[in-house]
Amino acid sequence: MNEVVSELTYKLKEELKKSKEYKQLKQFEKELENNKDIQLLVYKKDMLIVKLEDILKYKDKNSVEVLMIQKEINDCLTKINSFEIVKKYNKALSEFNALLDKINKKILSF
Repeated sequence: MNEVVSELTYKLKEELKKSKEYKQLKQFEKELENNKDIQLLVYKKDMLIVKLEDILKYKDKNSVEVLMIQKEINDCLTKINSFEIVKKYNKALSEFNALLDKINKKILSF
């Protein structure tokens, strides 16, 4: 039984890789990785999150310092999400997740 399930899982994985949803998602993912402006903003956001985590160790979550960093993080996220490629990637991710949800429902509906 386990061998059959493993084989079928592998076949499903290979079919998913052939899907237009997966191919589109991977294409946009590569474009994101190659966009230096986006990568710089993502790095800046990540560093701000680390800074926020450090500050929260000794400051109140409603302190001015914390609120300022949260605003900077939100500004970075707004800039990141304003790129057309990010919008396309998010749409492709949503479509791929919808495909996975559809498969899950079919598998689990016995």
